[in-house]
Amino acid sequence: LVVHLTPFLVKAGVITQEEVATKQEWLFKVAEILRERIEYFAQAPQELEMIFKSDFIIEDEEALALLHEESSKRLYEALIAKIETTDVLDAARGKAILKEIQKEEKIKGKMLFMPSRIMITGEMHGPDLTLIMDVLGKAEVLNRIKSVASIMQL
Repeated sequence: LVVHLTPFLVKAGVITQEEVATKQEWLFKVAEILRERIEYFAQAPQELEMIFKSDFIIEDEEALALLHEESSKRLYEALIAKIETTDVLDAARGKAILKEIQKEEKIKGKMLFMPSRIMITGEMHGPDLTLIMDVLGKAEVLNRIKSVASIMQL
């Protein structure tokens, strides 16, 4: 999958040809995100735009309503606190952080996962959130979460 996917990612500017050799593990993670989401490789750049577009604007009324929930404000604070104190944000650590927040803040299901996804991708639905966290990395995930503070009126 990675071999066939790479030329489309290079052409779209997601990764440079020079980076391909050194970012194989990252490419496998990207391929995993896309596995169930594309029918042909040319769709990859468009599908990945949701993940890599960091200047997203949240306009969906339901998404905005979710972010204004009291539990989303606690979730926001908990996500930042936990991600800032972790050394590496990979999929396993992302999953552990969400479980910790679920237990500590008593935020479950839709009220945990949808606002988290909205804060990180700007979308309510999409591929495995912890895999997205892994691919984006700690700094980018933190920047994205912090960027929604004004929307959440924090």
